Amino acid sequence: MSKNTQQEIASPESATPVDVADKEMHKDKRAVSEKEPYFSAKRLAKLATFVALALVMKIIGKSLTLTPTMTVTFIYLPWLVSGASLGVFGGMVVGAISDVLGNLLFGSPFVPLTFLSNTIYPIFIALLYKTPIRNDYIKCTIGAFSSLIVCTLGIGSVALYTFYGYIETMNFFEYMIAYRLPQVVVFAVNYALLLALVKPLQNVGIFPKAKSEKTNRAFVFGVNTALITALAVASIIVSLVSGVAETNPWFYLLLGEIYVALVLLSAFVIVDKSRAKLAKSLFTAFLGSACAFTLTAVLIVPNFDVILKSALSIVACLVCVTLAIIVIIRKPKNVG
Repeated sequence: MSKNTQQEIASPESATPVDVADKEMHKDKRAVSEKEPYFSAKRLAKLATFVALALVMKIIGKSLTLTPTMTVTFIYLPWLVSGASLGVFGGMVVGAISDVLGNLLFGSPFVPLTFLSNTIYPIFIALLYKTPIRNDYIKCTIGAFSSLIVCTLGIGSVALYTFYGYIETMNFFEYMIAYRLPQVVVFAVNYALLLALVKPLQNVGIFPKAKSEKTNRAFVFGVNTALITALAVASIIVSLVSGVAETNPWFYLLLGEIYVALVLLSAFVIVDKSRAKLAKSLFTAFLGSACAFTLTAVLIVPNFDVILKSALSIVACLVCVTLAIIVIIRKPKNVG
């Protein structure tokens, strides 16, 4: 056997622990050096997008004030998604900036405890996505309900109870029953929408994905659709009892548009890569319902500039049409 052959055979076994440690150390250094910086262009774009979505949700919420104690807002949704997507710090930045800009936009007073509540709202789902839990829906559920209890019903309620003087007219328990419990229904709408959006957002790389998720998709779709239907029925009952529909003739139209959009989003749970045509059909139908809801919500906002209403309506239509065209003409990638 030649000398070179002996060296080739002996070289793997002759590597010392020091050599192996050196290789691992250099490998770790390369990994650190190649790691994406925290404030990368992609992350900053996500931050800006989530803040913009939060502000849009605030604008839409102004048109969905059903009673003096209940405003249907979707502000919780971008906060939860930003926490899962950007982590603890990124989610807190989105919550803080959207709270400050929202106050400036609508002339609302700055309440320190409310600012704290909105800032930490995304933390819980962000922390859940650092745990070994392998089911996205479990993570979203635990994270969302933690935010509801700690922020909405906890810190946020204390902030409003003290700042607006309710402490002088009623005890905290009476305040919670009269003014804060209706927000649980609003939270439920945001929660249902969050579950419906998990799969679509994962497909476009916005939402993180569990490493080894084993979920009965049909069961999740059934449960989510049942929850959405129950919320719709409850909303109709509340509107009949409180007379909301009489004072707001657009209520049932808005409710129907929301219901259709949520069910269509829920259907994405059962769509996989082999059902490209079904996915395109669902997405196009969802865009139509979302555009209709946006137009209705924007146009009925009181005390809002007509030109700005028209501009937002045109932008909504253009965005929906453009996305629909892209989805329809896009050719699926060959699997192979």
